[in-house]
Amino acid sequence: MGWLLAITLIAIDQLSKIWASTSLAGQPAIPVIPGFFQLSYVRNFGAAFGILQNQRVIFLILTLTFVAGVVYVMKRYRFRTPFMIFVMGLTGGAVGNLIDRMFRGYVVDFFDVRFGQIYDFPVFNIADICIVVSTILIAIWVIFREEEIFVNEE
Repeated sequence: MGWLLAITLIAIDQLSKIWASTSLAGQPAIPVIPGFFQLSYVRNFGAAFGILQNQRVIFLILTLTFVAGVVYVMKRYRFRTPFMIFVMGLTGGAVGNLIDRMFRGYVVDFFDVRFGQIYDFPVFNIADICIVVSTILIAIWVIFREEEIFVNEE
């Protein structure tokens, strides 16, 4: 079940980026909720919030190392279902952006949230949503849950 979730998230992410690349690239932003949410095509050569611009090799190495670690741990241990879902969400998001970096040289972002003239949030994509939400849920689980993340195999 876990890997199916990751693969599904990767597919949704990649299909959305194909759509954004063919429908939004070279076009003006499309307002969805004026003054708050629009669709804008952006080529992101860095990470979240535009940090580490043009460090593609570093991202490739880090993501491949992360995915290899997840594969190793998932084969070796059994996680409780909620925690496994969170890890697969994180993995799906990481791989979604990895595919972009490997084959495009950049990550396609297109969700553009603004708070009027007060704040313009960095443009993001579905993979970024998976990464952020999963990371928050993992942190909440680890901090507030008393039960172990692993299933006891005794």
